[in-house]
Amino acid sequence: MRFGRRLFSTSLSRNDGIALSSFDETQADDVGQFGLRGLHRPSDWSKISSQCIEQCNALVTKCSTGSTVSPIVLQHLDALSDTLCRVVDCAELCRNVHPDPDFRSAADYAFSEVGAYMQGLNAHAALYDALVKLEASDYELSAEERLMSASLRKDFEQGGIK
Repeated sequence: MRFGRRLFSTSLSRNDGIALSSFDETQADDVGQFGLRGLHRPSDWSKISSQCIEQCNALVTKCSTGSTVSPIVLQHLDALSDTLCRVVDCAELCRNVHPDPDFRSAADYAFSEVGAYMQGLNAHAALYDALVKLEASDYELSAEERLMSASLRKDFEQGGIK
């Protein structure tokens, strides 16, 4: 799977309370540079990248250790991609355009850290297995869910899984 590219801009209809509040740009109380919540000084990049990875680890766990097969896996994978993109895209922009070299350096480190994590997810067998189990299940997936699942599975397979 190629995490880091946004697959679908709409939310899937099923919801289990996924909250990505650390990166919710709609919360006006702490909007920082580049619209990223909490980004006010170079040292914030370290905290943001750590929070991103922590949230992604929780989503990976939800996808890969669930004993029941459910289409919610697709929502978790979409949230995973969104969480990664929010940080990586802002870090990429910051490291290329910010006038402060300290900001650029910190953003470069965050970009590298989250990017390396993302590469590991692109070859994560348990995430692939969750998709395969979902596709083999008795769930009636919507057209959007079938398309998303097939696209994700294909990305994993093209990346060397299976």
